Amino acid sequence: MAASLTITRILSAFLILILGIVFGRIIGNILKRTLKNVEISALLKRELNLKVEIEGYLSNIVKYSIYFLTVITSLTQIGISSKVLILILMVFLVIVGIFILLAVKDWIPNILAWFYIIKTQKIKRGETIRIKGIEGQVSHIGLLETKIKTKTEETVFIPNNAFIREEVIKK
Repeated sequence: MAASLTITRILSAFLILILGIVFGRIIGNILKRTLKNVEISALLKRELNLKVEIEGYLSNIVKYSIYFLTVITSLTQIGISSKVLILILMVFLVIVGIFILLAVKDWIPNILAWFYIIKTQKIKRGETIRIKGIEGQVSHIGLLETKIKTKTEETVFIPNNAFIREEVIKK
């Protein structure tokens, strides 16, 4: 009797796992298509000058969250204690937090520098400047980087935090 109950629990946990994987993949694909139709990446590129494929990131976050919840539900079905599941959740959240911090570690100084540049008007669009041995006209000040057109018509992208760390000479 106990063996058949264990087999039933294992089979139901396996079925939950398979359905969760299918459901996660379907929901992830639907979300990705929906966000592409809304053109959220084009909006971010146009408004904030961010070249990020946000559809893929958001759909993957949702898909893997569903996978994670499915694994937790399957483990609960087998009979693993909730304390172990909470520990697994905490480890998962710490890992996700570390990945997020590593992903945005370069963005934060550049965004703060952008606020500084805009507020103090250290440089302005159309000015001719020299920084890091590069001389040219400022053509765009973006959230993360600034475009400079050189005399040879080359476009150089300089991270905004360089305008705080480096000497800027206005011509």
